[in-house]
Amino acid sequence: MSNIPAEYKNDFGFTAVDDPEVPEVVVQNIDSETIKIILKIVQNVETEVLSLQEQLSPRLSKEEVDHRLQAIEKLMMPLLQNLKKNPEKKYIHWPNRDVQVDEQIKKLLELTRG
Repeated sequence: MSNIPAEYKNDFGFTAVDDPEVPEVVVQNIDSETIKIILKIVQNVETEVLSLQEQLSPRLSKEEVDHRLQAIEKLMMPLLQNLKKNPEKKYIHWPNRDVQVDEQIKKLLELTRG
């Protein structure tokens, strides 16, 4: 993981664990089907970004489009890198994920919708 640029090192507040560390915490078993769903979501976001780029290209300079795409990459890459960490662990412990995910959604929408 040392080849990850510093701007991608947001940990999103979750860690991989062998067993649930706190009994009252709900954990989600991340299986291959869930990973496929996450990758499909990323693919859909990518498709939407490309579609928006085509729609906005007459109004935005190449530099602005490049800037927005880099900003989107900086939002998505830390999440994907962290989901990929510790694949040998069965569970992901991610308290307060609703707040963190909502924050990322807000940032993503600001970039894609202006």
